[in-house]
Amino acid sequence: MWQELISVLNKIVESYNSLLNLSKQKRAALVTVNVADIERLTKEEEQIVTSIGKLEQIRKKITNQILSDLKVTEIEDSFMDMLSLCDKKNADQLIKVHNELKNVLKEVGSSNKTNETLITQALSVVNYNINVMSQAESTPTYNANPSENVQAKVNKNLFDRLV
Repeated sequence: MWQELISVLNKIVESYNSLLNLSKQKRAALVTVNVADIERLTKEEEQIVTSIGKLEQIRKKITNQILSDLKVTEIEDSFMDMLSLCDKKNADQLIKVHNELKNVLKEVGSSNKTNETLITQALSVVNYNINVMSQAESTPTYNANPSENVQAKVNKNLFDRLV
């Protein structure tokens, strides 16, 4: 069972590495404002995240089976608790895959923050442009000289003003 757990954890690490590569590609697409690539990469990310979720469910089942086989009832679902239950050979492999997972998760988190910043900046520019394009030009409705017939001029744009 320990080897199954290690195998699933390795697959999770591989999936997060794939997610990290997609995140880097997405950053390049965001910088160049390549909408088609952004959409494609987002769909691929969704597929990987779904597969990670499935792998995580398998990991939990294997963990529960190991605990059941060892007749352990009181344990937190922490790495150190699980590590204390296995032999040296498997413990070394678990430590290795745990460290790899920690490192890739840190990189994915950092990459996601960078991409989030780029997306926020791009949206700010888009919102600014929409506001500029939709500014209404109008004259005051109050006229100091009532004898003059003043009508409000309004720019007719394709966009409504963004509030």
